[in-house]
Amino acid sequence: GAIEKLMLDSNRIAGNTHAGTSNMYLMYAGGSAALSKVEAVRNTITGNSKSGSGGAMYCIYAGADSVRVFRNQLIDNSICDTSTISQSLYGYYNIANPRCETVDSNRIDGMRGKGNLYGIFSQTISRAYKYFRGDTIVGFSLGGGYGINQSSDTVCIITDCLIGDSDSLYGMTAITINNSRYC
Repeated sequence: GAIEKLMLDSNRIAGNTHAGTSNMYLMYAGGSAALSKVEAVRNTITGNSKSGSGGAMYCIYAGADSVRVFRNQLIDNSICDTSTISQSLYGYYNIANPRCETVDSNRIDGMRGKGNLYGIFSQTISRAYKYFRGDTIVGFSLGGGYGINQSSDTVCIITDCLIGDSDSLYGMTAITINNSRYC
């Protein structure tokens, strides 16, 4: 039968390198139409790098009807800083249209690379409830970046987040932020 819930708990992903031009996925959670819930909790993703030109690096890549990303440590991950091709590095990346998304108490620190750096990247196209709370997003270097990038027709609550200690880090970008209810 189909897996309805995927729980990724207390894993350690460290010291991996990818020299190719394709994307690098460190934790791929979800993406199946049959999957109703994804939880990525208490994982440590640290010291990984992508040195090939082009492509993107994703620390946590998740999607389902309901997504919870809680107490993860994403530390010192990087993309090649000598490439002439623009690259992107994502701490947490939402690939689906969850009706409820909770990103809570994560630490995203020490992201490095030329190109775009995103602590949290969440773009859904359908109505959803999003809750970002207590996330710490600091230590970006070399590229420009976004602490929380979210845009869609959503009800979104962002509270108690520490974002930024870099001149090139934008705290939040959002098309619609409505303070309403929790997921």
